[in-house]
This record gives sequence, C-alpha cells and structure tokens, in this order.
Amino acid sequence: MKRALLFLVLGLAAVSSHAAAQERVYLGLRLAGASSLEEPDIGFLPYLGLQAGLRLAGPLELRAAYDVSLGVSYASADLLYTQPLGDGFRGYAGAGPDYYADGWNGETDGGVHAAAGVEYRTGIVGLFAEVAPIYGFGSAALRVRSSLGVNLHF
Repeated sequence: MKRALLFLVLGLAAVSSHAAAQERVYLGLRLAGASSLEEPDIGFLPYLGLQAGLRLAGPLELRAAYDVSLGVSYASADLLYTQPLGDGFRGYAGAGPDYYADGWNGETDGGVHAAAGVEYRTGIVGLFAEVAPIYGFGSAALRVRSSLGVNLHF
C-alpha cells in the first residue's frame, strides 16, 4: 500500500511540474469496479479512484491512477493514444503497468493492462467511461476493470 501511494505521489508531482509550463494536465475522480474472469464467485468489487494525466506530443498522453476499496488498492500508469471523434467526444486506447495490494491478507501483485475509453468534454469538464482488462503476473489472474468518472482539464 505504501508503494502504491508513493507511486501516485511521484506520478502526480511529475505531471504537475511538467504541466505547469504547458497547461496540458487533467485531474480526475473515478468510480471503478473490477471482476475476475477466472473466479466468478468473487463478484464485482467497487473502487474509488484518483487520476492525473499529461498530454505529451501529438495524440499521446501519460496517466497515473490510484484506486482503493475496503483494504484493496490498485496503482497504474498508462501511455494513451487519443483521437478526436467530433462534437466534444474523444476516444483513447493504451496500456501500462499495474500494482495491486490487498491489505487484508498482505498479497501484492504486479501486472499489465490495456485500456480503451471515450470522454465527452465541455469546457474544462470531461465525463468518461473506460474498460481495462488486467493480467496479474504473480496470480496469473485475469480481471476486467470498468470505470466512470469526471476529469478537470487545465
């Protein structure tokens, strides 16, 4: 859990220091949920998350996120490719590493994920929906995380 928090703090610091000069940053709040494809009896576990993103050159973005729920947390980073879809909408797809920590049993795991989503933006506010399949290296578990949220673009 401490590593996950450190990861998010360092990611946010890097994003905010670089974005101060370019004004290409966003901060977001998301409600996410994960379910296991291999263990259907686990069910759907809801998470509350924070994310910060930075637009890089062209259509590329870098994003860091931290989700937490009842002693379980995920930290992730993404490199995203974005594409305008018209009328305030944009699509995005990407991938990155994950870190999972279960505070109840002390289990931790690293993994990778892909992500695809769409965001509707009006002014500085963006509303988004996203889906991300996640593969854990140590557990060999395949999960799917779904997210809905809001971003503030600066």
